[in-house]
Parts: sequence; C-alpha cells; structure tokens
Amino acid sequence: MDTSDIDGTTWLARMYSYFAVPGTDLITAIGQEVDVSGAAERKQDLDSEDAEDKLEEAASNAREEVLTKMRPSVLDLPPGSYWAKQGEKGTWRPVAAPPGDIPTLNPTSDRLAEPIDLGDIPNHADLAVFREDELQIQALEEGASGLATARPREDAEGTPLYFLKYSKRKSAKDFHTELAALRQYDHPSIIHLEGLLLDTRGDVIGLVLPYASLGSLDKHMASPDEVKIEWIRQIVCALVYIKRQGRRYVDVKCPNVVINDQGNALLIDFDGYATAGKNDMPSESFPIGEMMQDMLCSGEQAREFVSWAKAQSRSLEECALRLDMILSPTL
Repeated sequence: MDTSDIDGTTWLARMYSYFAVPGTDLITAIGQEVDVSGAAERKQDLDSEDAEDKLEEAASNAREEVLTKMRPSVLDLPPGSYWAKQGEKGTWRPVAAPPGDIPTLNPTSDRLAEPIDLGDIPNHADLAVFREDELQIQALEEGASGLATARPREDAEGTPLYFLKYSKRKSAKDFHTELAALRQYDHPSIIHLEGLLLDTRGDVIGLVLPYASLGSLDKHMASPDEVKIEWIRQIVCALVYIKRQGRRYVDVKCPNVVINDQGNALLIDFDGYATAGKNDMPSESFPIGEMMQDMLCSGEQAREFVSWAKAQSRSLEECALRLDMILSPTL
C-alpha cells in the first residue's frame, strides 16, 4: 500500500478501501478507527515487516464492529455500496461507489441508502437535476435524518439555497408518491419542487426543494395572533386546492408547514399525504382547530374557532371563510 503524499483523510479512506470485502449482494468496506493526527507513525507501521499481519488483525476487528453496529442496516445496502467511517469520532455511513474509487466522505452520505434509477422516474427529462458532488451540503441536526441544506460549491460562503430530502427516509413507493404530488401541484402555499438530487453514478437519491430559512411553523408560536392565523389560512387554502384535485392531505400539523423568506406558509411532506396520518379524522376542520390550538393562538376569536372547528365536522371551505372573517371582520 503506497502511503506517500496523501493527507490523513484520503489515506484513511484508502485504508477502508484496502479492507473492502465482497458480499453476496454488496461490498462492505471495513476499517479500524485511525488517529489521523498520528498518520506518520501509522504509515511507518504499515511499512514494517509485520504490516500484513497487523492489517489482517485490524480487518477482522473492524469487520466485527461493522456487523455489530450496523445490523440490520448493513444487510439492506444496495449493490455496489459500502460502509466507511471517517475519524475517531465519526459514524459508519453508507456510500454508493466502488471501493477502488472512494470519494471524499460527505457529511450527508450516511443519508444514502436506497438510490433509485433515473430511468424509473417518468418523464425525468422534464425535471432539473442537481449532482451531489457539485453542491456544498450540510446535514441538519440530529433527529432530522435524511434532511440537509445545500448551495453550489462555487458559493461556499453563501446562504443555503436548497433543502435536500434524501430517499432513505421512506420507501421507494413513498418517494414516488411525494415526487408525483409535487410535480402535479402548483399553488403558492405548497412547496415547489426544484429538481432531483443525483449521486456520482447518476442515480436519484433525493428531492431538491427551496430552502425555507425561517423554519417550521411550530418555531413561531411567539408571533402575533393575526400573523399565525394568516399562516393557517394560507395552509387551509392549499388544502382546499388539493381537495379540488381529488386528493386529501391528511397529516396536517405544524411541523409539516414551513415559513419561507417572504414570510409565507408552505405545506411540505407529501410522501404520506394520501394515506392515514396522525390527524386522519373524519372531520376536515378538526386538524385545523388542532393546528390553531398548537400555535397557542389566545385571542377570543381564535379560541372560538378552535371550539367551532373541533366540535363538529366542518368543510375546508367553511374553515377558509371563517378565517377570512377573523382576519377581515368587515367581510
């Protein structure tokens, strides 16, 4: 193994490549935690006479670590993928590339688990494509698995332009469901599809959406009542639009709404919009009342709306009209 003229990160990746072992349906890269700061000493060890024995022992130990920590996920990797870990405090992450051509490990690569062939996307030529290696990607905080922000690499210091939703989070069926919905709908209060996210092989690994810098609706509970009610009214208008398309969005809740840079509310998360959700109630108005209650709208008219919406089954159209009357009493 040639260990000259390579930095610690690249050398570490090459160690994982060296330890690569073939499996029935996948290639699993195995490795041992390496102190990058001590790379010089490790290089010397590799050049010693017993280097092969040390490498074999390290490979055996690392194989056990991967199989222990990654099961059952390690069994679900797509063909041609492998696991790798970078740095002493790094986490094992799946990367879709042949072990002889390991790219620089990306902080979002652990989101990748189920690439989809571009040819499986109907009329994919009509969609813009974004390649992962051409974007500066930053994974979101823990708990937001499969989500990241991105901007073009040439604009490395700029504000994120895109929100990435990786295909790992849901099944392929749900991915296609969300993609179809976003391609169909054109409404100012529904998130707009920017395009598809591709890996270095040209497979689809996620959706590219506009970045909403103000975050989800539940981050704005301290906003004035009239502002919160206007956001809810915007979402109700989006729900009416979806209803008129012959569909129903059932997972109505504050985390599924974001506020864009212009201060408007956008409905997101369409992968399960046509299936049972948390607020899948017979009443169209019940989840709207729940949303207003969750947003801590405290005015008398807001409290009356919550009771009105939750006490009986009201239509979305009735909800929209009532919210219009709250915001514009002269109507």
